Amino acid sequence: MMRDLPPPTRLTAGTVAPMRPAPVSFDALPPSRLARMAEAGARLIATARILAKSGESIVAEMTGSEGRVHPYAHYPEGDVTDPESGARFFFHLHPMPMLGGDEGGLSGHFHCFLPAPDAAARGLRKGSGLAHLVGVEVDRQGMPAQLFTTNRWVTDETWVPAGEAAKLLDRFVVELARPSLPAAIWITAIVQLFQPQIAALLRARDAAIEARRRQNRAADPFEDQALEVPSAMEATVEGQLASLRATLLPRAR
Repeated sequence: MMRDLPPPTRLTAGTVAPMRPAPVSFDALPPSRLARMAEAGARLIATARILAKSGESIVAEMTGSEGRVHPYAHYPEGDVTDPESGARFFFHLHPMPMLGGDEGGLSGHFHCFLPAPDAAARGLRKGSGLAHLVGVEVDRQGMPAQLFTTNRWVTDETWVPAGEAAKLLDRFVVELARPSLPAAIWITAIVQLFQPQIAALLRARDAAIEARRRQNRAADPFEDQALEVPSAMEATVEGQLASLRATLLPRAR
């Protein structure tokens, strides 16, 4: 089980800015992938609409009726884990200036994990046994704003190289009624809708780690606290669905 970690050391000077990959083209994606993304987008929009009609948001679903969301606390306590797929996620809140916000501003975001393959779990960086796939920063309406990766030390993850980690993405499925069915549908749809971007972020993550290694060969880049977020990119549902439509419409003619 992944241990609860104390707040990471905040470094304002010398913090390494995340790599920001180029926009992902959908032209080379197979029809099956595009269809899966479109279906995920429809589920995501429907879930967000139902929550909004009820005066709720995905953040409220995760944090419950508590009056104050405590920085760095996991919501829900103990996280959410699907016993069949092993997919795991939680929501929390803390400053993340490297994503472009104010130094003191709080970023609410989700972290998504899957069990690491056996080979990685037996390796030198076995950590918690979980591979971190992506972080999802949300806006004030509880909709995705940015996607990002984290360095190994941030979540004590078991490090899985980008090529292998990208192959895990389709296994990220959460099918649980408790603690929140809408949150289970929402987070699963996010990973499926943005699968090409998450794969690109994982590749950029590894490139950032390698660049850091070359800069200082005496240090361990996986434990470098100046490198907290190796890669990040803006990601909105509206933008993703617009790109999907632009790709699908010519193919339908």
